[in-house]
Amino acid sequence: MSQGYYHHKIYAHASRKEESERNLQWVNTLTSNLKRFLLSTYHGVNRKYHKAYLAEFAYGFNRRYWPHQAFDRLLYACLNTKPVTLPVLKA
Repeated sequence: MSQGYYHHKIYAHASRKEESERNLQWVNTLTSNLKRFLLSTYHGVNRKYHKAYLAEFAYGFNRRYWPHQAFDRLLYACLNTKPVTLPVLKA
């Protein structure tokens, strides 16, 4: 007991303490990266677009080890995707 609080450890259903700590470290890392992404990219976050923000973050996170492919993939996407109107984009 410290500062009036009792600390009780919970190992998040892992069979071993080390495995649980490693998993929770990844959760902490992803949460921190998402927060930094939102704060550095957007100055305000609208609740309506949370799903889109998360999708953009996941896209970048999943491709973080292949930055050399970014331009080729962007060019391919631009050439093979139909234009999207503003009302459709906002929906």
